[in-house]
Amino acid sequence: MFRERQERETASARALDEWKQLRIELPVEYLALDVVDTSTLDSNVHELRHSYFNLNAFIVDDLAEIVTTRRRACMRRRLTATSGNVWVFLAAPGHIDAV
Repeated sequence: MFRERQERETASARALDEWKQLRIELPVEYLALDVVDTSTLDSNVHELRHSYFNLNAFIVDDLAEIVTTRRRACMRRRLTATSGNVWVFLAAPGHIDAV
């Protein structure tokens, strides 16, 4: 009984080690889904942080590009990657008036 238990624990430990090695060697694969973070995007209308999507030209133009061209975020000109499959708009902060 003791030997049988010890063999099972050893086999489990080996299987766990093999799984860890496989997990480390596999590249990260993201879903075929692009995440566009709009939290840093200032709205054109004050006090409407959650319903400004239909009033902000960046978002409206990006949605139009998605619908008409079916391009992924990496192929759309107004976005830049932050990490993984997360993208942000290339837009100056609201407090900048001129260059």
